[in-house]
Amino acid sequence: MPKWIDEIDPESLIDKDIFELLDLKDAPEDRKHQILEDMMETIQNRVVARILDSLKKEEVKEFEELLDEDDNDKVAQFLQTRNIDPVTFTAEEALNYKIEILNLIAAQEDASDADNQAQDR
Repeated sequence: MPKWIDEIDPESLIDKDIFELLDLKDAPEDRKHQILEDMMETIQNRVVARILDSLKKEEVKEFEELLDEDDNDKVAQFLQTRNIDPVTFTAEEALNYKIEILNLIAAQEDASDADNQAQDR
């Protein structure tokens, strides 16, 4: 495993900016903006999936209709009456996504290291 991933404790994972974790602090702003948009879309899709998984079948249609109405207050009330906390879901999914990205990078670096060692033989 890469040394940098051993140095990441849970608190810093939560506190650090994703670009800092990925060593992309100096990336062009348009690239960072696109990465953030893609990440936010992924996280949003995961949150919606978790909400749908938390609902009974008959509630899913009602929830989808509320989303179509685009009334945030009604959606919030609907979720609150069912004890569904989208803020918590969002925080959890954002953290899970950070961890997944770091794991993918670590696996890629491990594979690259293994290839380099094989070529050295």
